[in-house]
Amino acid sequence: MKSLETEMFEAIRFTLEANKEIILDMNSEIQLFEKGVNRYDVKIASFAPYSDATVFIKRAKGQPTNRVTLRDEGDFHFSLFIEFSADGFQIKAADWKANNLVAHYGESILGLTDENFRDLAINYVAPELIKILKKI
Repeated sequence: MKSLETEMFEAIRFTLEANKEIILDMNSEIQLFEKGVNRYDVKIASFAPYSDATVFIKRAKGQPTNRVTLRDEGDFHFSLFIEFSADGFQIKAADWKANNLVAHYGESILGLTDENFRDLAINYVAPELIKILKKI
């Protein structure tokens, strides 16, 4: 018989894996595209704004210029994936530009804000843990 700790850890891991697309959307859509913030909830434009040339190009394409979204054609955003480990997970990118973007904007462009971690914990993980606790 599994210990309660093992059962809860497995439930957390299963829930995270089952909701990996939601986690990736939290990073790419909510944080980067909608808000233009890194995992520390810092506006990317506050420390690495778009160049005038990039603003000109984005305006011509009808894309937002009031925040750094790190999205032009979407290749970087669509390349995000989650690497799970024994003690958690890490969001990574497989796009050919990923290393350049991380070098320029910092590795904190990959990862969840505290607000998104809370959302994940409260709305996805906690209900699964409550089911386990109700069984005992």
